[in-house]
Amino acid sequence: MTRPRVLLLVLLVAALTAAGAVVATSSQSADTYRVDVVFDDSRGLIKGQLVQIAGARVGTITDVTLTRDFKARVHLKVDGEFGPFKQDATCTIKPQGLIAENYVECDPGTAEARELRGRGGAAPTVPVERTTQPVALTDLFEIWNAPTRDRLAVLLNTLGIGTAARGEDFNAILRRANPTLQQANATIATLERQRDDLATIVDATAEVAAELGRRPREITRLVDRAAAVTTRTARTRADLGEGLRRMPALLREATPSLRKLDATMDAGQPLLEQLEAAAPNVNAVSRQLPKLAAVAQPALRKVQPVLKEGAKTAKASAPLINLVQQYASSSLPAAKTAGTMFSTLEDRGFVKNFIEFLYNGALATARFDASGHILPAHVGLSTCAMYATSTQEGCGAGTHTAQRKTGDGKRDAPERERKAADEGAGDAAPPRPTEAQPDESAPEEQTQAPATPATPAAPAPTPPVPTPTVPTPQEAAEQTGNVVTDLLDFLLGS
Repeated sequence: MTRPRVLLLVLLVAALTAAGAVVATSSQSADTYRVDVVFDDSRGLIKGQLVQIAGARVGTITDVTLTRDFKARVHLKVDGEFGPFKQDATCTIKPQGLIAENYVECDPGTAEARELRGRGGAAPTVPVERTTQPVALTDLFEIWNAPTRDRLAVLLNTLGIGTAARGEDFNAILRRANPTLQQANATIATLERQRDDLATIVDATAEVAAELGRRPREITRLVDRAAAVTTRTARTRADLGEGLRRMPALLREATPSLRKLDATMDAGQPLLEQLEAAAPNVNAVSRQLPKLAAVAQPALRKVQPVLKEGAKTAKASAPLINLVQQYASSSLPAAKTAGTMFSTLEDRGFVKNFIEFLYNGALATARFDASGHILPAHVGLSTCAMYATSTQEGCGAGTHTAQRKTGDGKRDAPERERKAADEGAGDAAPPRPTEAQPDESAPEEQTQAPATPATPAAPAPTPPVPTPTVPTPQEAAEQTGNVVTDLLDFLLGS
């Protein structure tokens, strides 16, 4: 048998049992979209015939060519609003009537699928696996015509020779030529995987049917109620239609929330398992609660007076609590500032420097005599606390010296003379010459003015101590400010 006859045999068998093809599209301009579709056979399609989508005319066939593997490539031009076609697009050849011409019906595919693209400069192409071409009724009638009948007899007689060693290809043609068989195989495979579930459903259906058979009155009432519900539903069909129209938007809005709910359920699965494990213990505790309540009643009766007093106390303390709350609210900014200040002072070494200042201050204010040191219980801030190289009026250098006053507020002259003698002896100064006592009403500087020594006992006489000058109020304020500044610098480690 020649090769053309073998090819003719294969094409005829495919035409009698076939169905399979897919649609592809490509945009050529802003108004039109260009796409090619590959069929096993053109089925009489020519240039200018119609292209439909969902029963509406959307374009025309621009050309029909032959591919390298002897398939029919149909070039389509459709309206641009129907492009681009997706990778799951499908196409089929349908007749417009029993004796009318054929046209191409296409489905552009789903929005979620990827866009169909061309290769090698060609337009986007729907492959032959995504296309179908059902057998027309006129083809069956042509079998009985004399030429077709004779050719069919020849084809059937030589079918074995034509398909020798090509069984797999023939099976592939049969599987692809009949989409119904493909869908049936997928359905059978799904049912095979769900055989156990189907058996359970059948058994449960039998039990339900038997139970319903024993309750005819309940079934009658169920049917009556279903009829009432159906009637009421029919009355509200407009509202139901509006709800169904809004349902897609609602589902789109609810999808993120449902995904979060699903994630929450997955995250809460361990908690549910733990609750399930703890359920027996919870049940045991609930069974013991009545006994616990019976035993706890006497104790609760005794506690009741205490609770009443506590309630009174809590009610009486409500104003104080409000005041504390107001104080806490108003002092919160100051507390935050104080916290920051204390942290800063601690970082600057304020605590250490302050303790050191107290220690040095205690040492500086300590007095001492011939027997030892004395740490005063308090610090007297007066002119006697300042350092001096000579005895001042009213200030004693020893701890045993007592200041006595006469009734008129003047100190005794003998005591003043004895103190001056003690201080003169301590300073190794020459003795004073005997002279008349000055008037006590004279100024203090004149009464204690040292006398001119006769002959110095040492080669280098002790120079006289200058009289301290009293600072003016402005100078005292400046000195005090300087002292405070120096003290802060010391405490803050500056």
